[in-house]
Amino acid sequence: MFIETVRVVDAPTEFSFDLKHEMMGSSIRFLLESIGPDRTHITCVTTVDPSELVTEEQLEAMKPDMKDRQVRNFNSLKAVIEAS
Repeated sequence: MFIETVRVVDAPTEFSFDLKHEMMGSSIRFLLESIGPDRTHITCVTTVDPSELVTEEQLEAMKPDMKDRQVRNFNSLKAVIEAS
């Protein structure tokens, strides 16, 4: 089970939240910057804090899957934004 805690909602420039799970915690920060008409640059900063149940080697092995998931999530976000 994940526990999600919203930390910052500063529309339209920042959305930040923490996720906690028994295996690890993470903090996610989205920064949105207008770069012209109808264009927005989104920066996502993710910090992972593994629990004692996860080794550094396991965390390294999980990184490619986490990056792939993040790309899929960004593509979904892009589709939602462009549809509205």
